[in-house]
Amino acid sequence: MNSNHRLIKGMQRLFTFLLSFVIVIAGFIPGKAVVWAENTTGFQFNKVIVKDSSTGAQVADLLNGDIPELKTGVIYSLDVEYAVPSSLQFSNTYFHLNLGNGAYITTLPGSTFTEGPITATGFEELVKTPTGTGTSPYGYPTVGSAQARNGELIYKTKTSLTNVASAGEISFSIDSAYLNQDPNQILTNLIQVSLSTDATPTVDARSFNAKSTEEFRYNFWTDQSTETINKGDTTISLMASITGGKSLTEAGSKTTVEIEYPSDIEFVSLEETQLYHRNGTVVSTTESGGIKTTKLEWDEPGSYSGTPVFKPHVKVPASSTRASGSTFNIVLRNFKKTIWDDTPNVDRTSSNISTM
Repeated sequence: MNSNHRLIKGMQRLFTFLLSFVIVIAGFIPGKAVVWAENTTGFQFNKVIVKDSSTGAQVADLLNGDIPELKTGVIYSLDVEYAVPSSLQFSNTYFHLNLGNGAYITTLPGSTFTEGPITATGFEELVKTPTGTGTSPYGYPTVGSAQARNGELIYKTKTSLTNVASAGEISFSIDSAYLNQDPNQILTNLIQVSLSTDATPTVDARSFNAKSTEEFRYNFWTDQSTETINKGDTTISLMASITGGKSLTEAGSKTTVEIEYPSDIEFVSLEETQLYHRNGTVVSTTESGGIKTTKLEWDEPGSYSGTPVFKPHVKVPASSTRASGSTFNIVLRNFKKTIWDDTPNVDRTSSNISTM
């Protein structure tokens, strides 16, 4: 009797063990599930338009293929409109703007750059505020500066809307640091827009070029135009500076300038005192009609920098046959700096000369 009882108990324990083993194994067998792809049909842009904020005049209809022609000192608005299909009407949807190097945002919907809930026409939250593209060199623009307000921007759409429109809320300006002297300079992929949902990261992505129509050039300014020296002496006080604002220069490039002087005058050096703090390296010297032209260069390490100051040093030979009290001119011309990543690569040159 006891042996039968023990046998029954043993069989019960074995059955319980086998049952639990089956349950554990079953827990590792993936069940069949149906995953439906999100339908984003109809989730698309209807308008992407650039306007002059001050006049309201339309500059370009980007969806129509227009290339906006832009200038510094002007504030532009980016007006967008997009449709949200009924299938996504009560889902989380988002608007993305990526503003590239060469432009920066000046105003945003809700009049704030602080991430969080906002009050605006079609958006309820600023998900990501623009903090820079991360691709501009030499630490430019400074973190937190107005020019650093570019790169990626994300807004959450107001729930239940089937048509979202933002007009006059997103404004931007052009940054001259990236511009060259070509009135047809292309700012590649300056404006990029797209839509998204929580499940689909990119919907109806668009990318648009813009054009800078300004000729950014340099000018000479003569700071000290005259100096009296004796035969055998060298000039020390003549000075000319370059005006034209700061720019991003190409690392590894050469900054160049030419100096003209009479053939009977001895060229000693051309000193730069503000950016490079050294004498230029002579590249070449030519002579024509009693005038010598010496081209000089400086190695450009790559920088966001302003404009140089030049001090020409020339010598009247002690054996010169020039009459006492005679005068001669020195001319600086053809200054050039190489602009970082410009298209086309034409850089910036001087538009005038400095005569001393």
